Amino acid sequence: MDAVVSVITEFAASPFVWASVSLFVAVLWLHPRKSSLPARKTFQLPNGMTVYSFQPGETEFLYDEVWKDNTYISNGLRLKPGDTVFDVGANIGMFSLYCGHVTGGDLNLFSFEPMPVIHDICNANLAKFVASEGGRVHCLQRGVSSEPADAVFDFHKNFSLWSTARPEFNDRRKERLFRDLPAMTEGFKSTGRMEWLFRLIPQSVIGCLAKIFLGVLSQSEKVPCKLITLSSVIADHHVKQIDLLKIDVEGCEELVLDGIKERDWSKIKQITLEVEDFAAVERVSARLKKRGFTVHSQSSERIANPDVTSEVSHLWAWR
Repeated sequence: MDAVVSVITEFAASPFVWASVSLFVAVLWLHPRKSSLPARKTFQLPNGMTVYSFQPGETEFLYDEVWKDNTYISNGLRLKPGDTVFDVGANIGMFSLYCGHVTGGDLNLFSFEPMPVIHDICNANLAKFVASEGGRVHCLQRGVSSEPADAVFDFHKNFSLWSTARPEFNDRRKERLFRDLPAMTEGFKSTGRMEWLFRLIPQSVIGCLAKIFLGVLSQSEKVPCKLITLSSVIADHHVKQIDLLKIDVEGCEELVLDGIKERDWSKIKQITLEVEDFAAVERVSARLKKRGFTVHSQSSERIANPDVTSEVSHLWAWR
């Protein structure tokens, strides 16, 4: 959410804000829709690495989430050289790159990214930074679910992190973001950043800008993809142990877990995943505890801003 609000406020800070808004609306509604996607770019991360990027704002957000805030590997989770990692919902591979860094390149990595254009970027990043260091990389252009299937994803070409195989999840997320806009912008103001902007620009204008941008970010196009199960990958590649299973799949996390056969659960030692609502947190926690995991979870977005209604949470599990 902070990434979205930051983009909005930076746009609104322009001295030509009214002309910009008018031009933006005119282009958005009067210019013919194009299906072309941004070309692969390079982006220098704060740690000095130059990675391949789809959208600079997304890449910066992923870096903060993975490297700066250490969202995925915390609460007792550990990685060591020689470990096997499954990165489900890899996007451009930021978490996989982090795992390669932590293990010094001594890593057996399976990354899963179903969107073709994003998979190509992920594959290039992993070849450059993990495989080149001796890591064993399997970059699969597949989604992961409860059973093998053909599926159609909603690909968000303006914000690929929101791509999902569940259209109803798109609708619920958009409703929640609209509902949380006042709390999001107030929370951003309370950080002390760009306070002058909020004094000069009425809250109603910020809200209108936010709705315009959320509408743009929510635009999607249908992309056919292949789905596989984790157990099929375990069998096909003779995986004896998964030291860390990371899942971030925009509302499909329970389907990913459904695709793990009972005989394979004992092979999984640690899990880190994003869960979309509190009811799902309870279900997933109960499932993992039943299989011998210790589980910790927290409402990540409410910790960042107690006034939002978002129930998005992160969950860590280990044996």
